[in-house]
Amino acid sequence: MIKRKQVLAILSVVLITAAFITGVIGINKYVSRTNPEPTIDTTVTSDPSVAPDNTPTAQIEFNGKSYVYNVNLSSLLIIGIDDEEVTKYEGMNNKSQSDMLMLAVFDREHRTYDLIQINRDTMADIRIYDSFGKEMGVATRQIALSHTYRPDPYDACEDTQYAVERLLYEVMISNYFAFTMDAVPVLNDYVGGVEVKIEDDFSGVDETLIKGQTVKLQGEHAMNFIRARMSMKEDPTNINRMARQRTYMTSLLNNLGSKINEDAEVAKRLYDKLTPYMVTDCTSDQLGTYISDFSGFTLDKIYTIEGESIHGDKYMEFYVDEAKLQQMIIDIFYIEI
Repeated sequence: MIKRKQVLAILSVVLITAAFITGVIGINKYVSRTNPEPTIDTTVTSDPSVAPDNTPTAQIEFNGKSYVYNVNLSSLLIIGIDDEEVTKYEGMNNKSQSDMLMLAVFDREHRTYDLIQINRDTMADIRIYDSFGKEMGVATRQIALSHTYRPDPYDACEDTQYAVERLLYEVMISNYFAFTMDAVPVLNDYVGGVEVKIEDDFSGVDETLIKGQTVKLQGEHAMNFIRARMSMKEDPTNINRMARQRTYMTSLLNNLGSKINEDAEVAKRLYDKLTPYMVTDCTSDQLGTYISDFSGFTLDKIYTIEGESIHGDKYMEFYVDEAKLQQMIIDIFYIEI
């Protein structure tokens, strides 16, 4: 049985990475899927095969070079849910969206890990269902909506995992760990607040967050700092907010480490407070492995997917740069031979 302090450890990492991408946005209109099945523009030069853990081992050609999939990798999809708590809903849909999406990719050979930050406005293929819950296929919508069309939180997480795998050219995600964003201020205040420098103009949003000043975020002010977007004057897209959340993450991590070192009971109390806000498909052994990896491996690089944010008919839409995304996938998941 995994210990409460261990579970808190991974929750802490998850909540820290949650600072990257959070927010509230309405449902985008339906756009019919016309693109072909997403695959990297490669040529398989050997018979496709898979390793025992189901990872591909085929040799591919990309931009004139040969690669094989790195079978030493495992990955954890971290999902921040825009909801009060993890709940099974009545009816066919739920009220939540996957507003925070972060993929942690662990390299067990080199004991390093990368983080891939995914913009919640990314236009991607997601599963859709009819009024009886029967799958109808896929449609191109904001990837945050991948969590919306199933009433059961586990089913919703599986659909989010499916959407991320398709976006990243069918890379295989090992597990998911989801939590609601209302857990963030709980942690923020429990560590005594988080100090950040205000780089954006929050006028009309939160008058306590004055551009150019350094402030200690508390309660709702922390949520305003990491979530405000559409009401921001300088940049209503998700790009500035994602940078803001990276700043928040660094400060929160320092405070959290100090707090736990000072008082061992912090772990137990926080675990009790945060339990209603999380769901995962990890076994206790798998969760323990990820905990060990986060604490024992070295963070190599944080990737953000490049692309363009545009105003859609009603909401912001982010379109990835396919060529750069393909290269990023090759860099992270494949080994040149």
